[in-house]
This record gives sequence, structure tokens and C-alpha cells, in this order.
Amino acid sequence: MRKIDIVQGIFICGFALFSSISISITQLFLALSLLTWAVSLFLRDKYVVPGYDGWPSLYNFLILWVVWRIFHVFASDHFTSELIQFREVWLLLIVPLIVRRLHSKLFTPFFFSLLGGAAIAGLGAYYSVREFPFLDFGHRANAFGGMHHLTFAGIEAMLGFLGIGVFLWFLRSGKKAVAFISLALSIAIWLGFVYTKSRGAYIAVACVTGILLVYRFRSYSVLLGIPALLGILVLFREKIFTYMAFFTSSMTAEGSRAGSFTERIDLWHTGLKMLAVKPFIGFGDADYIAYFHKYTVENAVGVASSGSHMHNDFINTSVLYGLVGLVIFLGFYVSPIKTALQAYYREKNSGSAIVVMTCLGVLLFAFMGLSQCHFTSEMTQMTFWTVAAVAIRFSEQPTVSEI
Repeated sequence: MRKIDIVQGIFICGFALFSSISISITQLFLALSLLTWAVSLFLRDKYVVPGYDGWPSLYNFLILWVVWRIFHVFASDHFTSELIQFREVWLLLIVPLIVRRLHSKLFTPFFFSLLGGAAIAGLGAYYSVREFPFLDFGHRANAFGGMHHLTFAGIEAMLGFLGIGVFLWFLRSGKKAVAFISLALSIAIWLGFVYTKSRGAYIAVACVTGILLVYRFRSYSVLLGIPALLGILVLFREKIFTYMAFFTSSMTAEGSRAGSFTERIDLWHTGLKMLAVKPFIGFGDADYIAYFHKYTVENAVGVASSGSHMHNDFINTSVLYGLVGLVIFLGFYVSPIKTALQAYYREKNSGSAIVVMTCLGVLLFAFMGLSQCHFTSEMTQMTFWTVAAVAIRFSEQPTVSEI
């Protein structure tokens, strides 16, 4: 392993460690990682990482997304503001590129940095709300720096699934001590997730876990599936009724519109009104902010009146970037999942656990996006791209022979 690989490993581990804690420090380490990666390109003739010269289909969607966002910069009525919003696109390019080409021997410290940072955040979150009853939803764990509890829930849940995959990965490789350290970190991560008290995130985790159990015990899927479905209906009936109301509500002006669920319904209907105006192109970030109140439903309050985002990744993407943007956006989910599943069925080995759990992590992010806009947060975006890149990397060469 070259010296430049070691330096890059230090920076990428710093990025991983702080990705659940501080956005500014995370971006600093990411920029340094990009710099060392660029330097390594000039040294590539001396050393080539085997097996990673292909072009994942995810990169095609990333390039299409960048092109589409550039189009919105020039099509916007607010050029400067849209150009400023365009800055987030660099995250799409850097994280998958660097993580996917990380040296094999650096994956162990990378994983422990990633899980360690999330575990520290999880324990800190639990400590901040330990004095309040669990059912007190007025006090939720939101990690460091005032991170929103839904954002924190998304990060912890994705890394929690990855942590389980890393635990099984080391366990099946015969490294039991290291495996149980990763298990302990995963437990701390899930503790932080539970205390976010995010019911929408709970539903997403329950759905993804249900999918995993049904597949794992598919011979008993009927016996397991019916009680699980009834349990979800009972525990999360209020959230389910929200979606039913969204599709059946006539949006009359009568009665109070306050409340988390009702405000989301109003917000989504506003989004559909805006989508009807620009169905294929969308408004773009800057024009959305400028014209949102023109389409707000009557008597909207709370998040439905502020409109910072649509509280739904798919509706939000459609409104901002149109149906064309939505198709590209869906590719972010489909591509790594497809790559992971193909690798899993092609060759099951010691890396299969990480392939499966990262695949479920990407799917989990899609489920959580039904009630929250995680792609409007740079913190959750970086976590998503990290997990997606790990899924692709281990799908290409999922053995641990070099670790």
C-alpha cells in the first residue's frame, strides 16, 4: 500500500468519524480526501487497485443529475440563487468515487470510524433525553449540533444496518473479537435511533426488517407475514391513515389544519398543484422558494405554510426537478440495489452480509423518504452515498482476503 493511500485513508476515516457529528468537519475531511485522491491519479501507473476499473451504472445517473441541475441553473428566474443551491451536487460525485476506490486494507479502519462516530452520536443522543420518559415525544434525541431528529434517525438507521452487515462480515471471516466490537457499536447506534422517537422512521425500519425476515424465512412467509402486517397496522395506524387521507382528502377549508400529519397532507397537495404547472421540468430550488406561497392550500399552517421542503423525497424531487428529475432520482436507489442483488446471487461469500445489509440500507432510505426529505440534508446525503458506494464496492469484489 502506497503512502498516498495511507494519507487518503486517514482523511477518509476522519470523514467517516464525523459524518454523524459535524457537517463542517466532515466536509473538510472530504475535501482533503478528494485532494489526495486527485494526487493518486498521477501515481496510478505505479499502482492499480484490482477489480475497480469498471463503470457502475450509478455513475450514469450521477452524471445525468449533474447535467439536469446545470440546466436548472440556466432555466431559473433566479440564476444566482439557483447557482448557490447547485453547490450540493459535489457531494454526489466525491463520496461514491472515493469510497468505491478505497484500498482494501483501509476498509477495517474506515468501517470502525464510520460506526464509531455514529455510536458516539447515538450515546450522546440517548444521554440528552435519558431523564425524560420514552413516550414523551416532546423530547427527542437529535444528536450533536442541533441536528433535526428525523435527519439523525435517517443516519443512524442506515449505519445501523451497515453495522449489522459489518458484524456478520467479520464473524464469518473468523475475526470474532473484531466482530463483537462492531456489534457493540451497532447497538449504540440503534439506541440513538430508537430515542429519536421518529414514528415514520420506525415504520421504515419495520418494513425493511419485514422484507428481510420474509425472504430469510420464505418457507414460513405466510405464517410470519400476516401477524407482522397486523402488528404494523395496529402500531402505526395513525401514520397509515395519513396516507389514506392524502389520497382521499378534498382539502376543504373547514376545521383546523394544525398537526404533523395534517400539515404534511396539505404540503403534499401543494406539491401536486405545483407539479401540475411544471410536470416535466420542475421549478428548481430557487424558483420553488419564490413561488411556493402562490400555490399553498388554503388555511395551511406549520410546515405546510413555510414550505422549506415537501417532507417527502419523491414529491419534493418531482416539484423541484420535474418527472425527468424523478426518474434520475429513482436511479440512485435502483442502481446500487440492482448491483448488490446481482452480486449476491452470482457469488455468495463472506462479503454477502455487507452486500445484503447495504442493499437494505438503501431501500430503507427510500422508505423513510416517504415522510421526510432526507436528500435536502447534506448529512444524510453523505451517509446515503457512503452506504451506496460500499454496496457497489463489495458487489464488485466482496471477499475479505486482503483485509
